[in-house]
Amino acid sequence: MATLWRAVDADGTARLLKRPKLGPGSHPACFAGFETERMVLARLGGPHVPALLAAGDDGPDDSGSWLLEEWIGGPSLAEAARRAPLPEAEVVRLGIAVATALHAVHRQNVVHRDLKPQHILFRDDGTAVLIDFGLAVHGELPDFAADAADAADGVREMPLGTPAYVAP
Repeated sequence: MATLWRAVDADGTARLLKRPKLGPGSHPACFAGFETERMVLARLGGPHVPALLAAGDDGPDDSGSWLLEEWIGGPSLAEAARRAPLPEAEVVRLGIAVATALHAVHRQNVVHRDLKPQHILFRDDGTAVLIDFGLAVHGELPDFAADAADAADGVREMPLGTPAYVAP
């Protein structure tokens, strides 16, 4: 739904620059998801989500919207899963870290809706960070992603989230 770049500040700090995929062939949900992420990240805080540093509606070449986020350089849960089988202690540590992150986000009135191993990163200290809030829903915001996924007749033409990880 978006293109990602690793950007570097003048002081050498890595950042994530994110832009929606737009143009011929792109699904309307791409932009809706991008706007959802912008609104949700602006309301989230704490160590379990990347900090939203800046956002805008036009780049230096007037080519569209962008988000500048904290760079989370640690490994993903998907990378840990590729090392399976893992020692029991590591499985417990990972499970507690992910549950803690998910609880922190839920306490801020947000449901992620696309929680999969690739969307869970770890800081150097082991803290789990949830990323990619394009399909998230916030209790106080409109659900643009769901609206964009619904056809004109109100029937959902595509599921929200990754099928193997969508909650029942």
